Amino acid sequence: MAHLAQINDEGVVVNVLVVPDSVTEETAQDFGSKFGEGRWVLTSYSGSFRRAYAGIGSIYRDDLDAFQPVRPLKGWVFNEEKWDWESPVPMPADEGWWGWDEDGEAWERISDR
Repeated sequence: MAHLAQINDEGVVVNVLVVPDSVTEETAQDFGSKFGEGRWVLTSYSGSFRRAYAGIGSIYRDDLDAFQPVRPLKGWVFNEEKWDWESPVPMPADEGWWGWDEDGEAWERISDR
């Protein structure tokens, strides 16, 4: 099965459908338009093309023909080289379990393992 992402005018993925494998890049828009307005683009569940799977809320980057994952927390920044979100402060290298404190914008030790 293939997956088809519906993208609104702001480039945000608002829906993802499972579609037959017969849907191609050339037929995606026509096929998707039966289910709603907006742009329809194929996405790969494995991330084998367009860099990442198009989850609802992710952004379609037309400049790169790629899906940027949803920001996990408001203070995090996107690293285009790694194609992933990063905390504004690196996680400590000390052993143990760490959790991000969004209000304090810092890592907190949760346990020592």
